[in-house]
Amino acid sequence: MPGEGRAHRTPRGRRQGRRGGERPLAAAQRGRRRARPHGGEFAPRGLCQPLGVPFFQAMTPAPAQRALVRQEADPVYNTERQTKVAPRARGPKTTERRHQPVTFMSKQKARQWRADHLRLRLFTRLLARELGVDEIMVEMLSEAAPFHDVGKIRVPDAIRDKPGPLDKAEWEEMKRHTVYGADLLETLASLGYLEPEVLVMAKVVSHSHHEHWDGSGYPDKLKREAIPLPARIVSVIQAYDALRSLRPWRPAYDHAAAMRILLEGDERSRPSHFDPRVLETFSGISGLIEATYQVHIGDEESGR
Repeated sequence: MPGEGRAHRTPRGRRQGRRGGERPLAAAQRGRRRARPHGGEFAPRGLCQPLGVPFFQAMTPAPAQRALVRQEADPVYNTERQTKVAPRARGPKTTERRHQPVTFMSKQKARQWRADHLRLRLFTRLLARELGVDEIMVEMLSEAAPFHDVGKIRVPDAIRDKPGPLDKAEWEEMKRHTVYGADLLETLASLGYLEPEVLVMAKVVSHSHHEHWDGSGYPDKLKREAIPLPARIVSVIQAYDALRSLRPWRPAYDHAAAMRILLEGDERSRPSHFDPRVLETFSGISGLIEATYQVHIGDEESGR
């Protein structure tokens, strides 16, 4: 029901939720203490420690005209969010604005963005739950995961949509999308897309989702457990979803081909890029992943 479980204001103006004066972050921290077996790695303090650059400091503000556009509500999303956990992971402001695309997108890109957003959220829930992550953290990560590539908005179209290989300078600019993301996420949070604790998670995912288990990734060349677990989870998910998507230089792969590349590698990807346990768990639920993809495939649109 509308407003059920949401925070409200007392006469003194303090937010209260389902547990008295407890704020969403307090609820998340309480859930973290119950996490199993990886939940502790989702703690906001723990998330910050592995990062190699101070991306939580404000960067140049994004243009103020990133206003929202009204879109038809997502019925699948509305059905899924009628849970006890959801109101504790997001506030009423965020609930209203959900994952509506912003005005700098064309209508076609906005439709694709919505389809991708939902699909990535569902993939994240499936994988994180299978890994035994605490449910509150599952919800927070599923909200953050679709924003992993938000920094690409600042990469020039000529680079992002180039049909051929990128030269060295272009590739260096493309890799900077992991740094650009923090600034853009701050803007999205100020517009009501993200609750503060989800913003922390989204920044971690955006910054570190291209780090590799073997240390060959970017931007900080982190390796193994130095990579935050949320980024390790999203790394596998985004790699699979990218393989299923059309690119300027190749067609989209089917499920079997995408899984073969993840598990065996090709000229661009190696199994050593991924946390072995996360990759093995993802492979174990690949049937559910494919079924989810077929339901939420969206429109085909190229992108790097």
